[in-house]
Amino acid sequence: MFFIRFCTALAFILCADGIRLLDIIVPHQVGSGQDIQLKCNFILEGHKLYSVKWFKGEKEFFRVVPNETPRTRVFLGSSLDIDMANSNESMVSIDNVQPANAGTYRCEVSGEAPEFKSDYREANMSVIDLPMQGPGIRTDENSVGFVRIFRRILKGFFGIF
Repeated sequence: MFFIRFCTALAFILCADGIRLLDIIVPHQVGSGQDIQLKCNFILEGHKLYSVKWFKGEKEFFRVVPNETPRTRVFLGSSLDIDMANSNESMVSIDNVQPANAGTYRCEVSGEAPEFKSDYREANMSVIDLPMQGPGIRTDENSVGFVRIFRRILKGFFGIF
């Protein structure tokens, strides 16, 4: 059984033509101020990688071109805080996500000349403001006084409390 799967996978890889983007991983919801990673999983299928580009909406914010110096580039005008030390052709690390960072993210992978085959995927991310502390119950003096009066009434009529 393993041999059949191996041969099928090998035939697929040898016969495949073009770059395939398998998956894009973008967190669906993140809390404001959190650090996140966007991931782009792809197969080159015999092609050489030309570039990996990341977009928020229609604006490119991060690019990797292995044959250029520098290999990575961040574009101005983006409100994203890119962690360059932890970003590469398959992953972009973003620090301190803010509500303005919510939106549609796209990863686009392109092969070298002469064909420049490419593929892309998109995913949406929402940013929510998390509370500074957990939920709690508060009472004010008026409600405490009301509870005391209500208990006295119940005790007088029904003998409870």
